[in-house]
Amino acid sequence: MIKGWRLVLWVAGSLIISMPAYSSGFWGIPKTDREPRIDGLVTPRERSVCSMTTFTLVGSPFSRPRLATVAYACATQKALYLGFVCDDSHSQALVTSVTQENGPVIKDDSVEVVLCPALAGERDNYFHLAVNAAGVRYSWDAQFDRPVAGWLGAASPTPGGWEAEFLIPYEAIRGRPDLSHWRANFQRNRPARGAEPAEVSVWVDHGSTI
Repeated sequence: MIKGWRLVLWVAGSLIISMPAYSSGFWGIPKTDREPRIDGLVTPRERSVCSMTTFTLVGSPFSRPRLATVAYACATQKALYLGFVCDDSHSQALVTSVTQENGPVIKDDSVEVVLCPALAGERDNYFHLAVNAAGVRYSWDAQFDRPVAGWLGAASPTPGGWEAEFLIPYEAIRGRPDLSHWRANFQRNRPARGAEPAEVSVWVDHGSTI
């Protein structure tokens, strides 16, 4: 599971996420009146209202993964939208062994999201959500030790890999947009297959904190 945190700020009508220490500035996430369609594909329409960032290789924060991941995000009036475009030259061999909701989907080709909608990250005030490449979902509310209700997640294969989408209502994670900041991190898991080693990439490397 993701261990690193990053700062998330609500400022001047936009959601702002601080970038890793070795990059510059903040990731500004725009607000939009458009409601995304959660079908597992990050369409041009959705990309047009989002901002984007990329992932780094776990264990080597200045190195790019062999397989790129681009994350897109925007904030609607009621929910946070996240889209992930995962390059994979062997998309026909995606690992999707988990078929039951709230099973161990992070063992598959998957994307994870950790959100802490509070001023400080504690052991029990975060939410862990994940979707594998087949669209099977996992979620956990750390405070109450139960799945998160009311969020949407989907995934779909593409000619160049696969994509995933999350729509997470603020109500589902007890999120308060009026707070000065939240914390978050994002991770992509790609299991080993054949002669290819496993690869894990993240927005913020696990060893990086604020």
